[in-house]
Amino acid sequence: MSTGLLQQLAEYGEFHDEEQGSIDVDDVFTAGNSVSPSDTALRVAPRRSSRFGVWVAIAAVVLTVLLVGVIPLLFNNDGTPPADTVVTTTLAESTPTTLGESVPIPGTWSIVPRTEGGLGQGVIDSVAAGGPGLVAVGVNAYPEGDPAMWTSVDGITWTQVPLDEEVFGDGGPVSVITAGPGLVAVGHGVWTSVDGIVWSRVPDEERIFEDAWLTSVIVGGPGLVAVGVVAEGEGDNAAVWTSVDGIVWSRVPHDEATFGENHPSVDLSVFNVTVGGPGLVAVGMDWSGSDADAAVWTSIDGLTWTRVPHDEEVFGGSGHQAINGVTAAGPGLVAVGTERSGRQQAVVWTSVDGLTWTRVARDESGSLDGGQMNSVVVSDTGLVAVGWIGSVGGPNSDAAIWTSLDATVWSRVPHDEEAIGNGLMWGVVNTDRGLIAFGSDGTNAAVWAATAEN
Repeated sequence: MSTGLLQQLAEYGEFHDEEQGSIDVDDVFTAGNSVSPSDTALRVAPRRSSRFGVWVAIAAVVLTVLLVGVIPLLFNNDGTPPADTVVTTTLAESTPTTLGESVPIPGTWSIVPRTEGGLGQGVIDSVAAGGPGLVAVGVNAYPEGDPAMWTSVDGITWTQVPLDEEVFGDGGPVSVITAGPGLVAVGHGVWTSVDGIVWSRVPDEERIFEDAWLTSVIVGGPGLVAVGVVAEGEGDNAAVWTSVDGIVWSRVPHDEATFGENHPSVDLSVFNVTVGGPGLVAVGMDWSGSDADAAVWTSIDGLTWTRVPHDEEVFGGSGHQAINGVTAAGPGLVAVGTERSGRQQAVVWTSVDGLTWTRVARDESGSLDGGQMNSVVVSDTGLVAVGWIGSVGGPNSDAAIWTSLDATVWSRVPHDEEAIGNGLMWGVVNTDRGLIAFGSDGTNAAVWAATAEN
């Protein structure tokens, strides 16, 4: 969601926008919450071949994802898994979140002031509860840079954590959650930490992590489930990994019908995963043809996966579509993303069970026009989605926030240039400190906080 995200997609040509003129594809898409803007835009995973990774989502990327706040009951107090115990996700039908009966109150959003030694340059891809309060991961320069991490007690004052180059190398995490020994982060590898300050890298076993880019991780399945992309042959395939404790990982066996064929013309990417539907639901994009289509996968236990059959009216259409974030809410599940067909617009999908999906119709208010949604969460007053309006990093791009009571009717929070700025929101999380959005503002890492209105 991140969450790192803007990889070059120049080989895919340009789109023509009636109002903005010609725009490169890398200025169009990003995949929601767990991958970073430092890595791509249509949420494109890092490329190894001509299409290595159409993903990032959102660039991200970049959580939804249960990036915050779910301290798993899967572990002992010391963070280790119970002896001889494998915990699986409860498979009962997901219960829709009650969103209330009145118009959602968006609250007042403002960008957190930059302070010396605080956020600095870069992009924040993901935020989770942990360490001294909150932990953020991303990169220290935009659009590309070295891995970076920050901690905060209150979500307002942030401190950058000195990182050990031997532990992180040149590839860092883009998604972080509360799990394992304390925190687990994934990206070009897997890292764990007790306090959010000192990190250890899980050994990179070639058979498990070779040519892999993990974009999102959640608590679920046998303990933890991570999704992402693997470059195999000359194509990019969707992939899933599981772990009981966050330290020892296994890759789910590759099934071509589900995750893609090892062929240069096949390009599948998973950007985000959540608990819901039959057990787990993952979302992303299929760019195996001339256009990209939104894609969804489901699993009962995190170990066996099935791709939801493609429905052209729901997941396709003219131009490109990508789902960047998903969460359990509304009628069962709510997914957000973007479409580029002549012009850009934010898109929302809903599902009762994760198996059958409906695309929310574009409303007359135009609240979704020109936008890209990267992440969605449930707040005390309804659903909140974040992203931006306009081309990525363009002079007319503004950070954007949308709210909805029922996931079908959306309103965009009026933009306040002074309070919010013209940054890019890659993700949003609901913490005990309130709603926190994150991403970048120009070349600087950025955090936005919402203050409830009474």
